[in-house]
Amino acid sequence: MSQFHGFGDRYVSLVKKLSESSTLRKLDRPNERGAETFAHALLDMSESFKKVESELLPKIERAEHDSEIEDAIFQIREEVRHILYHVKDAGLFEDILEGIKD
Repeated sequence: MSQFHGFGDRYVSLVKKLSESSTLRKLDRPNERGAETFAHALLDMSESFKKVESELLPKIERAEHDSEIEDAIFQIREEVRHILYHVKDAGLFEDILEGIKD
């Protein structure tokens, strides 16, 4: 496995399971297997979703000033940007991405 991406055993276990996927094997790159890319994407996206749910939505809900809301919106945009990076990098979602360009 080329990298653990900071997720340790969970990443290793997920890559092992995902390596069984013929869909992901088709996405292998010279420097990274499709299962590795997808495992990294799933774990990173999960962290971003958790951050929005546990930190940023409550930040908006308890905001007392417009600046706090604006800051939370900016942070949510950054998390979504990060999620979209992984959606694109994973290579599995081109058909979905094409459908939302309109």
